[in-house]
Amino acid sequence: MTPIAKKRIQIEKRLATAQKDMSDLRAFCPHTPSSVRRTPKSDTGNWCAADDRYWTACECLDCGKHWTEWK
Repeated sequence: MTPIAKKRIQIEKRLATAQKDMSDLRAFCPHTPSSVRRTPKSDTGNWCAADDRYWTACECLDCGKHWTEWK
């Protein structure tokens, strides 16, 4: 194995650990209403009104989690 491949494997292990830590943090975060930014979104004006869609894009300002709430 080349030195570059060894270094890549080390970095990938650190990234996996960091991603798990971030996932655990976001699962623990209560996403309180005061820390969540909600932005209403829509896709309207379609030929058929039944195709119109409405949703809210959400972002927790504390932990950085992004999610969508559909209406």
